[in-house]
Amino acid sequence: MCRRPFALTLVTLAAVWSMCALGRVAPARAQGTPGSDASAALRLGLFTRSLATLAAQAEGFYAAEGVAVEEFAVSGSRQAFEFLRDGLYDIVLASVDNPVNFRLNPHNAAGAALDVRMFMGADYGMNLTLVAQPGMTRVEDLRGKTLAVDAPDSGFAFVLYKIMRLHGLERGVDYAVVSAGGTPARFSALLAGQFDATLLNSGFELRAAAAGRVLLDSVATVASPYLGQVFSSMVPWLADHDDAVVRFMRAYVRAVRWVLDPSNRDAAIALLVTQPNTSAALAEQIYAVQVADGVGLIPEARIDRKGLYNVLALRAEFNGFETHENLRRLSTPAGGLFDLGFYREALRGLPRHAEHPDTDDR
Repeated sequence: MCRRPFALTLVTLAAVWSMCALGRVAPARAQGTPGSDASAALRLGLFTRSLATLAAQAEGFYAAEGVAVEEFAVSGSRQAFEFLRDGLYDIVLASVDNPVNFRLNPHNAAGAALDVRMFMGADYGMNLTLVAQPGMTRVEDLRGKTLAVDAPDSGFAFVLYKIMRLHGLERGVDYAVVSAGGTPARFSALLAGQFDATLLNSGFELRAAAAGRVLLDSVATVASPYLGQVFSSMVPWLADHDDAVVRFMRAYVRAVRWVLDPSNRDAAIALLVTQPNTSAALAEQIYAVQVADGVGLIPEARIDRKGLYNVLALRAEFNGFETHENLRRLSTPAGGLFDLGFYREALRGLPRHAEHPDTDDR
């Protein structure tokens, strides 16, 4: 069942993904020779599918670059990065704060620091929004309530804590925090009334609003730019599969360009409508978010260094590092969190994009 992650209704997502997290059904190892020019089979773990990941498959960008990408829905950050560590995923698309936590903090949920590295950016948070149960009209109404996160020390949790702090509310004093898995799982649990509020994005905030939930605040009040999701892999795997990584990146950048091209608007919306429980009206709203500057997809799939610094600063504000870290250095390639070599090689195989000719990450 876990091998068909997105052919599911929202009602069944949480139950199916909990099976994946327990390891009851694990993806098989990909076949192929490391570093070869043969067609590469890659396993991508992700929380939600963006228009870019959809277009990379449906519009044939992966196929054109000779990569076959199998997608797996992950239940939460711990499961995603343990699977990455254990070779069950090749690549994970997740909040940038996750590889930061799992690489730098030895006492993370996986039990040890992981040799994981980011290599490509994805989005600016996709309208990451604090969503509450009906009847709550202000953030202050959440005093004494229970709020849900994926993991209390990673992911988007620090955005939540900052939003609450800006409204005079502190974790453990004015509100309680529970772990409830990734975005789709939290969406389902919110609708089921299992907690009072959570952060949602990638269209799930729009689905929640349509179901009568209240949108209270967003990441835009906390940090701008805010680097949302990135692509990460284990460093040894990257070294052994450099050719496949470059082709994967080239395909994904082509997909991002396709999505952000206004002439493809109707086709992109039609692609969204193919997803479960997505009406044409909702697809138009999701499309508008994903192409919005500083909100949705990152042009050219760059790792936005200012956005990364803002994520690191949030973590530092809430004592999220086990040792003192130089945030300025960490937000550069010298800090070891990300590698631009693959990105530069991938873009060398593409024509320079007219709308974004001066990206500092080439």
